[in-house]
Amino acid sequence: MKPLIIGLAVSALAAAGVARFAPGLLRRGGELGELTKEELYKKAQDADIPGRSEMNKDQLIEALEGS
Repeated sequence: MKPLIIGLAVSALAAAGVARFAPGLLRRGGELGELTKEELYKKAQDADIPGRSEMNKDQLIEALEGS
């Protein structure tokens, strides 16, 4: 039951436009969060982000948001 409540809360925040003001808060629901790790890696390659080969998906998203 708890995951459903959390999912509904995240959906409500996304619908309210919170991601626009706090992009990291709803990262998984955002544009970058919808990409695969491989797609994120390609974007990180294009942005020449150092250490990208050792990053997980969340780290790639964070690095891309900061670039």
